[in-house]
Amino acid sequence: MPTSSFLPHTAILVVAVLLAAAPSKATDTCDKHLKMTCNNCHSLKVVCEQIGNPPNGWKEILSRMRLNGAELSRADIEAMVSCMSQPSEAAKAACWK
Repeated sequence: MPTSSFLPHTAILVVAVLLAAAPSKATDTCDKHLKMTCNNCHSLKVVCEQIGNPPNGWKEILSRMRLNGAELSRADIEAMVSCMSQPSEAAKAACWK
């Protein structure tokens, strides 16, 4: 009965590949804010020089931006803290293109 165990394993593999290929919401949020929100007041160079800083540093920076008028929800700030402190390849690519 190798066929019966083959099908579930194949389905799991297909789902895993699809999930790995799909962009995450945090990456989408990060890319959106890099291009729209951060870039309204700063050059990407200034922002991207800070990429990889610790989460508490990013939380402080983004909270200060919000106080100065940046349209960032608390959920946006949390997503950006995560994405900028541990940048994905997509965030790095947005910075260095």
